[in-house]
Amino acid sequence: IKGGSGACGIVCGYLGQANANSYGELENVHVVGGTINGFAKGVGGMVGVLGSGRISRCSADVSVSSTKDGVGGLVGYYNDGSADNVCEISDCWTSGEVKSDMKKVGGIIGELYGNTKAETQVENLNTALISNCYSTASVVGKSVVAGIVAYAARSKDPTAVTDCIAWN
Repeated sequence: IKGGSGACGIVCGYLGQANANSYGELENVHVVGGTINGFAKGVGGMVGVLGSGRISRCSADVSVSSTKDGVGGLVGYYNDGSADNVCEISDCWTSGEVKSDMKKVGGIIGELYGNTKAETQVENLNTALISNCYSTASVVGKSVVAGIVAYAARSKDPTAVTDCIAWN
C-alpha cells in the first residue's frame, strides 16, 4: 500500500473519530506480510490514526515506513480530540520492520498523545491503555524511537502501558 497526504494503514486509515462521535473496534484481525509506505503523520501496520476505539487480539507482521512522524507497527498515531475518547490496545503483537525518516516511531504505536481539559478528567481512569502487548519488530527512526510506545504524552488524563515487552 502506498499512502498519500493522509493517514494510512493496511486495514484502515482512520478508526473511530477524534471527537468521539464514533467508536471503532478491531478484534482478532491479523495482517501477515504486508508493506505500507506513507507520506503523512499516522502510518501503521494495521491502523493509521486511532480516534477513539479498541484494538484487541490483533497482530501485524508487516513492513511499515513513512517520511513523517507518528509511525507504528500496529497504530501510527492516537488522536485525542475529546475527553470522551478511549484508546485501548490489548493482547496484540507486531513483527517485521517499522521505520521513518523522522521521529516518534514505535513497535506497537508511534504517538499516543492527548490534550483533554482538567475538568473532564476521571480519576483513576486510563483513557489511553496499552496492555499485554509485545513487539519483535525492528524499529528505526531519527529520534524518539521505542519498542512499544515511542511517544506518550497526556496533558491531563492518565496514560498507562502495562504488561508489555519489546523483544526488539
